[in-house]
Amino acid sequence: MVLPIGEIQEKTLAKLRYQEVAERLQALVASGQLQPGDKIPPERTLAKTFRVSRNCVREAVRALAEKGVLESRQGNGTYVCASDAAQLAADFAEAFGAQRGRLRDIMELRRVVEPGIAALAAARATLDDVNALKVLVFDQQRLAAQNEDDAHLDAEFHLTLARITGNKPLMSMITALHDTLSESRSDYLRTSRRKSCSTAFHLRIIDALEARDAQAARHAMDEHLQTIEADLFGPE
Repeated sequence: MVLPIGEIQEKTLAKLRYQEVAERLQALVASGQLQPGDKIPPERTLAKTFRVSRNCVREAVRALAEKGVLESRQGNGTYVCASDAAQLAADFAEAFGAQRGRLRDIMELRRVVEPGIAALAAARATLDDVNALKVLVFDQQRLAAQNEDDAHLDAEFHLTLARITGNKPLMSMITALHDTLSESRSDYLRTSRRKSCSTAFHLRIIDALEARDAQAARHAMDEHLQTIEADLFGPE
């Protein structure tokens, strides 16, 4: 029997999601945030944290149990297995390398797509659109000043730019990729410097939208993403 293309794509995405969750859990273990003997959070909590289904979490845990990273105890949850120093170092190197490579891919995707979104938004933004973006940046500055997590506002700024374009397929694509793109905004990656730079570039993008200057908007967004890459990976 030949599976429909949509069903094949759905199965492939499900497989990729559980692998991503497994990598992120292994990174928590390798970095010491989850220690040997620690009980990991329940499926429901992990599903909410990683924004995936409980089945996806279950597959990730099963994969890590097969690797000896986790141990499921009947009726008592799942625990981090004891690991010697050499294995822990190897696990950390593997998890760190996988996470770093994934972040590079995500930033590459953002640099391909988002400058074009900014340019198109500059050509189509209304006064109400611009004011809505200003409110988001104001709230972002307020949270950053209080040293609170502003990642959701950062994400909303970029989603709003996509909505302003009025391009429905583009908006659908960005919405579908939202969780993936948000990995580059994880709180542990958002230094004080990065938060400050983020709001400064967002204001530059707003200025370009007000001036209806598509090229300035494209350039500001590209420079914004280059700055994020430099903050994440350092000088090449």
